[in-house]
Amino acid sequence: MLKQQVNKLSKACCHLQKQEQCIYFFNKNSCSKTKKNNINFKINNIPKYFIHQRPQPKLNVFNRESVKKHKEYSFKVNQDGEFDYVKNIIADSIIDRLSYITKELPSICEIGCGKGYLLDRILNKTVYDYLEPFEKVKYGSEEQVKLPILNVQKIQNYVLCEQSKLLLDSIKIPTKEELKGNTIQTIEKVHFDEDGITLPFEDNTFDCVIHGFSLHWVNDLPKLLSEIERILKPDGVFIGAMLGGDTLAELRTAFVLSEQEREGGVSPHVSPLSNIENAGNALTRAGFNIPTIDSEVIRVFYPDAFTLMNHLQGMGENNSLLKRRAQISRETIVGAAAIYDLMFKEEERGVLSTFEVIYLIGWKKDVSQPKPAQRGSGTISMKDLAQQWGSELFVAEEDNDNETKK
Repeated sequence: MLKQQVNKLSKACCHLQKQEQCIYFFNKNSCSKTKKNNINFKINNIPKYFIHQRPQPKLNVFNRESVKKHKEYSFKVNQDGEFDYVKNIIADSIIDRLSYITKELPSICEIGCGKGYLLDRILNKTVYDYLEPFEKVKYGSEEQVKLPILNVQKIQNYVLCEQSKLLLDSIKIPTKEELKGNTIQTIEKVHFDEDGITLPFEDNTFDCVIHGFSLHWVNDLPKLLSEIERILKPDGVFIGAMLGGDTLAELRTAFVLSEQEREGGVSPHVSPLSNIENAGNALTRAGFNIPTIDSEVIRVFYPDAFTLMNHLQGMGENNSLLKRRAQISRETIVGAAAIYDLMFKEEERGVLSTFEVIYLIGWKKDVSQPKPAQRGSGTISMKDLAQQWGSELFVAEEDNDNETKK
């Protein structure tokens, strides 16, 4: 038995010398037996498990050409903005997050800008437009609320990047006279597909990079995030938004049940989407500091499932998987609509559809950023602090009946 294991290990080691792009696990004790077979290993210098791992291959899930065609179709049928309600919410949320950044951001690059949702708000919206109703009553007459929404950030140069040239050309660049009253001085357009490429910018170029409307359609997300980190200046900020895993969960369920019943199997009709944990891990692995990840759930009601699918097409968010089915039977679609109506319809409101939006904020590392104190460096006891505040410190414990007590 031992001889067979040694022979297998010997063949694996020889194969490892010929091909470096293989994965093998070697136990230290087993390696010591291979010295008889003249395998060139330094037993004393290797760890308990020696691992040689090849780089992970790039996995293409989405057809980027289909993504572009869907964007352009959406632009042609959506001139009046009928299907922009989800993107408008995302744009307002990104502007809201930008407004809380008090440092100056002279140069901003927006990747996947679409029809210019963000730029339109930066140029035309004021602080007053983003106040709550009670704040408008209280501060509506003050001069500060009439300033541009991002006046504190003092944006000077804004770069628009988009995969679709049709969408990029549709964005109107204002003249210098139209830019009066705003801190923006120059607006540039750059046409490229950001997926899997080296971004066409020098290192440490921008104070802020935004990717808010098509991050969930990127195949090589780790590479894109690493490239964004590269082009940011030290202490620069990245703000991203992507559709999360709970998006269209109802539609996915309806199609799975309908296909299983009528065809005896399932195929993907809704794109695979990341969850909030994986999005945060990707941001951290790309080298960003102080990551902030949160999500927002948007619930929309439609008359029926067919209206929902029509709106998805109008948004440009329909299926772009490489291995999607070319055709779906009428029976499966009608069955999915019936199941959707049965499971998710609410009286007087219609069928429910969920859109989960994950927001990512990360900062490029810089010596000026706050750092956590060393473990054990605290000088004040929590019990003493509680006594100082004039309150008692309570500790919740669980008893055998799973009830909490002091």
